[in-house]
Amino acid sequence: GLPTFHPTEYATREDIAVALVRMMGFTDSDANDKNYAGRKFYDGSSISPSLMPYVSIACERGLISGYPDGNFGPTQGITRAETVVLLNRATKQAVTNINADLQISANVLYNEDEKTATIAEPEVDANTEIVATQTEHQSYDTLYIAVHVSDIMYSNHDIPDITLSITGKNGSDTLTLTRDNFDSDRRAYSGSCNIGSFSAGDEISIAFSSSSENTYLTLIQGSNPVVVKNDPVTYKIESYTYSDPGDPEPTTATYGGYINSPLSFDLNKEVTPSTITLILKDESGNVLPNVQIKCTTPTNSVIKSYTSDANGAVAVDYSAFGDFIDVISCDKDYEVIGTNSRKMITSPKEGRVYTVALKKAEK
Repeated sequence: GLPTFHPTEYATREDIAVALVRMMGFTDSDANDKNYAGRKFYDGSSISPSLMPYVSIACERGLISGYPDGNFGPTQGITRAETVVLLNRATKQAVTNINADLQISANVLYNEDEKTATIAEPEVDANTEIVATQTEHQSYDTLYIAVHVSDIMYSNHDIPDITLSITGKNGSDTLTLTRDNFDSDRRAYSGSCNIGSFSAGDEISIAFSSSSENTYLTLIQGSNPVVVKNDPVTYKIESYTYSDPGDPEPTTATYGGYINSPLSFDLNKEVTPSTITLILKDESGNVLPNVQIKCTTPTNSVIKSYTSDANGAVAVDYSAFGDFIDVISCDKDYEVIGTNSRKMITSPKEGRVYTVALKKAEK
């Protein structure tokens, strides 16, 4: 996507996503949601804006996925194991219309710096018939699960116990995740259950319960988001693969290792909307209508945009932000008067009105 090539640099995950999409013949106009990847991953804002539509297409179509901690790692160098998995995935999609897996071999020659590679095309005789051979779908017996928790929903000392009951066509199992299973750095639970043999395309039943009231799960893998509350839901496993860079054919995988595509959920809490009002004014105290601002958390894990009405007022549902809201300007003509061009609102209260002062932005 860049005007320069940089042949000696690592290819990044966003670079590979773009290459896979273009290899499949897609353009940015083929994205169902051009900002899908930006909203799907915690570090989605780090994806290059010009590459966002391509990364979104790659994620929508299952060509590439994120990590169990909810991040995509757009600028992270890609490993050999990841390259093999992604090429295999793209190849399978390319021959979906004949319901077969295409067997392709090529030599990947890594140079001495182990950062650059040369892919040597296989020699094929002009009279050689290339045949796509059909193979069975990979089957698994262990279902790896990650549940991500926003720090807006729960602090570390407030993490609830949750229980997942999973039923497949060849068995069922119950997974209980407690604080002992919670990684406070990754903000996620992790665990596994054995439901007998399963593979991509199978349907499973998911039931959920929690020690905390008004909680529910959102399944973040797949093209159709699935919400799991009190009643069991049926979910079709659209894709499921895992790999460990140290073992091309692993028999086990752990959350601390590389799991390419586990079953991943977000833990959410139903909350009653709580509204505060922001009044936007200039340095002279005049209200500012039709001015855009953004409200975010100190960690930038939640970002929402608003436009003031004719009276300079903005209604903000602060239940999504928690106890701290940073107000910043996204209007090219103004910037917020405050520390680092931000106004911090702490412990917002229902119905309260806050004045936010803006000044003309320096050109």
